[in-house]
Amino acid sequence: MFRLHSDWPQIIKELRTVHGIGLTEAIEAAFSHAGCRRWCNRRMNLFERCRKQAAHHLRVHGSEGLIVYENGLFRVR
Repeated sequence: MFRLHSDWPQIIKELRTVHGIGLTEAIEAAFSHAGCRRWCNRRMNLFERCRKQAAHHLRVHGSEGLIVYENGLFRVR
């Protein structure tokens, strides 16, 4: 699942294909894996593009979303 140059869409697409699950289930499966949560947390706080996407997710979904912003850092719930 975690190849050297993988990105989020590739990971989710692979999960959906391999396990025959929907988008929501694939996201839940990815976030149930501690390594994937660490990878996402690191990317959201390291890369500008990921930070912008995380901020957009927060604006759209608010407190019901998958991402939180605490102490100046984004993290997966």
